[in-house]
Amino acid sequence: MIRSVACRSHIKSIYPTSPHIFHNSFRIPSRKIVCMSENVCHPCLAKNSSSKLDSNEATRLLSEKYKDWKLSSEGTAIKKSFKTKNFVEAISYFNKVCEIAEKQGHHPDLHLKNYQEVEVVISTHAVQGLTLADFNLAGELDNIAVSYSKKWLKEREALEGPSI
Repeated sequence: MIRSVACRSHIKSIYPTSPHIFHNSFRIPSRKIVCMSENVCHPCLAKNSSSKLDSNEATRLLSEKYKDWKLSSEGTAIKKSFKTKNFVEAISYFNKVCEIAEKQGHHPDLHLKNYQEVEVVISTHAVQGLTLADFNLAGELDNIAVSYSKKWLKEREALEGPSI
């Protein structure tokens, strides 16, 4: 028997199996879950899903298209750090991230320290690693206009060359 439930804005076709996990207040089996949408997070995928990227594939994607992002030491997340010109700009960035994350149904970890140092960490918790949805989200976040700290931009340019 197949039943469909809305998971955020997506329709998931669920094939009852066990063990069960809880996600977005629905009881969702942890296996054989199909999402009909593209380019959005699939957080309901099984932990042993083949959609999990290995660190070699993640490194390749980072070097080709996501140069401002770094692979975590464990290889299970991608990170981006920068310094905004002030606190208001950092919070504005977080609010823009929130809008995108809600549309995609995929939520990064956001960190703010010293009132203007931003760090974004993206991974797919359901697979305990990286999926293409993580890179799609990173691409969307790269499109957000940010007023960077002038001092940070100069230091970065001196180390890496201009790229932002």
